[in-house]
Amino acid sequence: MDPNLPIRGRYVSLRIEAAVGQDLDLPVSHTIVNPNGSTRTPPPQPIPIALSVRDHQLVALPSPRSSGLYARASQRDQRVAVLEQPLAYFIPEHVTDPSRRAAREELWVEVTIPRRGAPRPIRLGVKKDGVLTPLEFN
Repeated sequence: MDPNLPIRGRYVSLRIEAAVGQDLDLPVSHTIVNPNGSTRTPPPQPIPIALSVRDHQLVALPSPRSSGLYARASQRDQRVAVLEQPLAYFIPEHVTDPSRRAAREELWVEVTIPRRGAPRPIRLGVKKDGVLTPLEFN
């Protein structure tokens, strides 16, 4: 195989978070006490959602099951919807894994939102101290 082929590389798996839109009721986790006294907190069941963009922010909204997208609740600074299906982003083989970030850095992804199906990643960036900087993979 030609080492200079542009298709040589790998994929980074991305979990997408969206703001919880109005009228979206995401179930929360509940702690279960077992008969032996131990406890466990299973993740809540994912529910069908639709995605929209409002004020330059990705927002999860209620949707029928036919949307094909599912999310569950997660807690950050506020409650967010995390898409169940990860997205794959192609990176060249010589590039360091961008998902490994230093403290106080976040990996962000710019996506398009098609009428149907999952978001499609366009490019990655790093947010640090409130500044978002696109990553270059040349």
